[in-house]
Amino acid sequence: MVNWGCLGMHRQEAIVQSTRRKTDDRLLNKIKRLERRVASLEAITLATDRPDVIVLRTMSREQAKHEIRELFGSGAVLYFSDIARQLRLDLPLVVEICNELISEGNVEVATDAV
Repeated sequence: MVNWGCLGMHRQEAIVQSTRRKTDDRLLNKIKRLERRVASLEAITLATDRPDVIVLRTMSREQAKHEIRELFGSGAVLYFSDIARQLRLDLPLVVEICNELISEGNVEVATDAV
């Protein structure tokens, strides 16, 4: 004699297991896609988070002062770091020359710069 109740239970378990396997497969696929996206974003972040490497130029102090004076001739508000980066000069040298230009009255300090 066949116990139909037991067969029904086994059938239900088989359906539940099959559904779980399909769900697990879908979740694993989603995880794999997310892992690929994270790896891609990490690669982009690593590429853009690198500090700028600036190869400093070697020149006389007078030449550096001349180039800084010319840069200020544009009328733009310039920060020491901008000048150093743009002209590829040593930052302490830029600060020293700018302070000299300020004391000579050749450069004006912007009080409203943010």
